[in-house]
Amino acid sequence: MIDLRLTERQGSIVVRALIWMKAEGPRDSVRPDEITRIVGAIITHSKEKADAQDLARTRPSSPSTPMVSIVIPTSDRASFLREALASVRKQTAREAISQIVVSENSTNDESRAICGEFADLPIVYRQQKPPVPPLLHGQSILELVRSPLVACLHDDDWWAPEHLASALGVLNREPKCAAVFSSHFLTQGPQFPFQVSEKLWRVWASQKLGLSSAEIILDEVGVLLVCLFDATFHYSTLVGRSKPVRDAIFRVVEAGNAYDNDRTFPVFLSAHGSIAYLVQPDVFVRLHSGQDCLRPEYDERGWAIKSETTRWLLKTDPANGAAAALRFNELAKMMDIQHLAALSRTIGEPLRTTLIQECGFDLVPSAVESKTKGLVKQVCPPIVLEVARQMLIRGGGWRHGK
Repeated sequence: MIDLRLTERQGSIVVRALIWMKAEGPRDSVRPDEITRIVGAIITHSKEKADAQDLARTRPSSPSTPMVSIVIPTSDRASFLREALASVRKQTAREAISQIVVSENSTNDESRAICGEFADLPIVYRQQKPPVPPLLHGQSILELVRSPLVACLHDDDWWAPEHLASALGVLNREPKCAAVFSSHFLTQGPQFPFQVSEKLWRVWASQKLGLSSAEIILDEVGVLLVCLFDATFHYSTLVGRSKPVRDAIFRVVEAGNAYDNDRTFPVFLSAHGSIAYLVQPDVFVRLHSGQDCLRPEYDERGWAIKSETTRWLLKTDPANGAAAALRFNELAKMMDIQHLAALSRTIGEPLRTTLIQECGFDLVPSAVESKTKGLVKQVCPPIVLEVARQMLIRGGGWRHGK
């Protein structure tokens, strides 16, 4: 039996279909079973179309529709800010940008004049008075976001032209994806050489040991595993759905761990959906003495704080923590010693010892690492060069500095 409780729209469609059937042939040529079949098909098609429309309303629209807010926190670094904004101007998906929130977290308002140089961009400028800690500053900026999607760019970093378009493509294809991060380059500035961050090893080791896909989709356990290794997901590579991002930042502030917030943030974010990681680097992260992570109060205790964060993450979510350790140890069995050593080398002490002794991770201990150092040197350059080669091929000849 077919359920004939129709919506007004479905009823209208059925009536039109019956009129058409009557017009096409004599009344006695239309059998009851044919009417049932056709009406059923119409209702099914109508429901599928309605479901598709509902899904479309929850997804980002096409890149031509402004739907992304970019937040750029800055703090008395006007010259760096100019380079960041110039990279936003060069985005191939620039038409998708609805607003760019630049927030100055110092008493120096020179950044206002820099923003004035980019009158063609939809910049919303604000100055935080009085200045507040970076985490609170970031939280306050997100309150100004009015778009369904948000992207973050630190004032001292910059994007490759395809960065925004690549992330939007993933969010459009993956409706259950909460956010996209990407691999990135490390450099001292636009005029200096750059290298692929070795943090890519941690993402590689969190799933089936392959980088053949353009993006890696991580579940909650995978994200936690990566974050147990250390900070891997850089804020300047983030493009995500606004509500989950705001919620995750709120939880970071609530947790009170300012130093390792870039480890707790992705974990909180993954509670809202999967996290995508783009293998091809498309963001440049500047190395300089003014970076927050190099502040004197953290210089001596940095890695010790990382161990404390690891313990906190495992205590907060013991089930996923146990699953993460189990997943890694199963994958470690399939790794060559040089690959396992290359991964281990990205994890400093005492965090590495904490993961081995307290969490049961089958990493290479520091004492053994020196014996495999030669093998690590042999395997790292080819992998880095291959990633760089793929970037240049997919970028259609794009080169750093353009």
